[in-house]
Amino acid sequence: MLAGVLSILPWLADTLLSPADAYPESSSSSSSRSRSTSPSRSRTSSPPPNTDADLADERLSLRTDQLLPVEGANSPCALPQPRCVRREGKVLHGASGDFVWKVEYEGSSMIVKGGPGITKAEAEMTIFVRTRTSIPVPKVYGVVHEDDSTYIYFEFVAGVSLTSAVQRLSEPALSSVYKQLRQMLDELHAVLAPPGTVIGSLDGSNTFAFTIRQGNDSPRAFGDLTSSAALADYFKEEYLALPDTSQEAWAAIEAHLGRSSPLVLVHGDLWPSNILVSVDNLDNPFVAAIIDWENGGFYPEWVEFPPVARRALGGRCDATDRVLQVVAGSDNVEGFNKEDYRWATHVYGAF
Repeated sequence: MLAGVLSILPWLADTLLSPADAYPESSSSSSSRSRSTSPSRSRTSSPPPNTDADLADERLSLRTDQLLPVEGANSPCALPQPRCVRREGKVLHGASGDFVWKVEYEGSSMIVKGGPGITKAEAEMTIFVRTRTSIPVPKVYGVVHEDDSTYIYFEFVAGVSLTSAVQRLSEPALSSVYKQLRQMLDELHAVLAPPGTVIGSLDGSNTFAFTIRQGNDSPRAFGDLTSSAALADYFKEEYLALPDTSQEAWAAIEAHLGRSSPLVLVHGDLWPSNILVSVDNLDNPFVAAIIDWENGGFYPEWVEFPPVARRALGGRCDATDRVLQVVAGSDNVEGFNKEDYRWATHVYGAF
């Protein structure tokens, strides 16, 4: 029954594993997800200021009138101009023109995420989660748009990625971290979308949870769908248009999608690099922050599965396997089989 699905696995692996998966990890910020851009936009070091004339005022702080109107953004300190960030910030991640910097400015530490693929919607999602739940997320200090790029200024949160934490923590300590994560997911998924909400980001501008390789020039993958059933129908049509697929193979996938599932708040890219853990006390670690909310919004709950499942099934690391287990809600470590979640990777076959 699944022969049609299995026949396209090599193509899926090529399509779904974004370059972001290969980034070196940082203990202080998230990875910047790669998007399709021209080769001239791809670089791995921080770009210099635009011109020599910019150097004269690069240490100037952002003016209030430069900041985009983002409700809930509030900085306790001065924020540096983007050209100061580009010149003096420490690059933590970067690809396809999007970068994450750690910046020391006027005695304060902060994280700045900027580039042509960054959107204000990520800042709004982060603020929404912070104000509507008890999930630890960084404060948003401000957002500014310059030329073709958007820059988001975040609070710096001390911690190490879950990938690093697993190398330092005992199994009982790790079990505590995973239990915390499950509780946070339960709280997140308890936030229901208002009636008539369009699937995607809070402002309806993008569907990044499904568009791993799609840029901001066309950020919506489909029309304004407002239900899980409509989304499943869209997937079905696209999937069956692929070669070597069948109605039987699709039925096996659709059994997991939950056509009547309500739209809830999801992260959309939950994997170990986006989970920061405080390990100052190795016997009592805690989740310090969940970061990188650019893919978040209102979706069916099963949208949490594909990003972590494709990494777990790709043999990423033990931490990824355990995060998949957390997302699946399984308490049985020994009996958990990640192969049972291969269906989640097939969903993206429609793209």
